[in-house]
Amino acid sequence: MWCGHDSGDGLVVGQCCPKKCKAECENKNKKGNEESRNKAERERKQKRKAEEGSRKKAEKERKKKNKDTEWTNKRNAQEGKNKKAEDERKTKRKWDKKKKSNERKWKKGLKKRKEKANKREKKRKQERAKKESRNKNGQSNNQKERAKKEKRKKKKQANNTKEKAKKTKEKAKKEKRKKKKANKQRKKAMIPTPV
Repeated sequence: MWCGHDSGDGLVVGQCCPKKCKAECENKNKKGNEESRNKAERERKQKRKAEEGSRKKAEKERKKKNKDTEWTNKRNAQEGKNKKAEDERKTKRKWDKKKKSNERKWKKGLKKRKEKANKREKKRKQERAKKESRNKNGQSNNQKERAKKEKRKKKKQANNTKEKAKKTKEKAKKEKRKKKKANKQRKKAMIPTPV
């Protein structure tokens, strides 16, 4: 029987053994409180973790942005300095405006060509990576190429053996024909011609 249950005599169990019932009640309450406390703590920790993660992510992105802007600003400043220094050198060498502008255009074109080449290379690398990921049986491109080469070799060998067999057959046929011819000629030589 537990606290709050009526006994057969009409007594409540709590009246029979108040100390025991009180202790059990306290224990139950403690366990319930502990469970709810643990649950709340877990939820709080998860929330804190998520918030911290998002905060760190935002911080990283902000730093990256700042870094990029700083880097581009530095590069632009350096380019400006370089252009000024270059102009001074060219004026010392007595270059005219047309010659200067032509060289600048050429340099810009060179830069663009380099950028395009880099883009193409990146694209190729990405395509290669995609192909490797698409390959069946977990084979890399090199392994596939090796397998193809081996197949070709085997085919070639098989074809060579077939060709050799054909050649030997043809030789045998030629020899037979020669023998037949030789036999016919012998027979003709043996038969006396009628006079």
